[in-house]
Parts: sequence; structure tokens; C-alpha cells
Amino acid sequence: MRTPQLMICLSLAGLTIATGDIQPAIALPVIVAQNQAQNKPIPVSLPTRAAVTLVNGGQRSGQLVEINPQYLIVTRGESRGQEAIANVSRVQFSGDIWWPTSDGRMVIRGDHENTGGNPRRFRVRVDGLVWEDADKGILAIAPEAVIAVDDEPGVPRGMRNIIHSRYVVTAIEFDRQNSELIITAKLLSPSE
Repeated sequence: MRTPQLMICLSLAGLTIATGDIQPAIALPVIVAQNQAQNKPIPVSLPTRAAVTLVNGGQRSGQLVEINPQYLIVTRGESRGQEAIANVSRVQFSGDIWWPTSDGRMVIRGDHENTGGNPRRFRVRVDGLVWEDADKGILAIAPEAVIAVDDEPGVPRGMRNIIHSRYVVTAIEFDRQNSELIITAKLLSPSE
């Protein structure tokens, strides 16, 4: 029963070799593996306190729980404040962060401001954030939404497969003309 299927596969393989198209057949799995590595979201945590600076000089403070292309939402206790992205200049973060553990639990970590590596600047499309747990500030940056990191186009190789660490955001600025976020963040590992 399997002989016709085997013959078809062998015929196609022979045709591929005879026409000299063996390179694409070998290269395809390598390209697929590279794309899978590039498609991992970049893990991000937002600290629990956010100070939102408005274009008119006003401010809001609380915990940032949502950013989308139209607005952001800040909560403070039981109240929720929504502000149009067009009105927001910058968000500055401070305070504790929630950290997902390997067993799926969430733990609160102390103030992160004096830890972590050098700050990195991500230019990201406004729709490039993927929220995992908005109440705890756990989200990811979709790699296809990254325009540049530290003014270099695309996602650097070292950011394509982050497993145990997370980028902790210190500030988000808004480029309203280009519908982009400029995210400043430091890489933090579980041991820091």
C-alpha cells in the first residue's frame, strides 16, 4: 500500500537533484528554524507605579494596565482613568515589579531601579504590546512590531530567545506622528 507514496517521494527527490534545486530543499528547514527563533516575544514587566505626563503639562499617576493605539488606562485603587494617546507625552515607571516564576506563580519583587544592565531603547509600533497579565504589568513586545533597538533596525540576535530574564520598563515616550512607542528598559534576571 505504501509503495506508491514511496515512489512519488523518491521521484520528487530524484527530480529535485536532477534539476539542481537541492539547495532550497536543504535551506528551507534552516530558514524555518531561524524564523521560529526570531518570532519569540520579548518579555517585559511594568513596575507598579506609573506617572503619566500629558502634553498640556498635567499628570496622572497609578498603575498602567493598558496601552493600545487609541488610549491608555491607569488605575488607582478602584478608579480607572483613560487618556487618549494623543494627549500623552511620557510615562515614567518606579516601584516593585511582578515576576512570573518557573512554576507559573507570580511573585512581587522589590524596587528594581538600581539593578539590571544598561538601558535599551525600543522603537515599537503602538499595537506591538501583547498583554499577558495587565493587573500585574506582565506583557511582551511582539518581535514583528519592533522597528529598532538602540537606533539599529530590527531585533538584535541576543533578544530573540530570552527565556528566564525580562526587560523592566523605566519609561515610555510617544511618537504620535509615526504611531510608535519609545520604550526604555533594562534587562533583569531572576537572580538580581
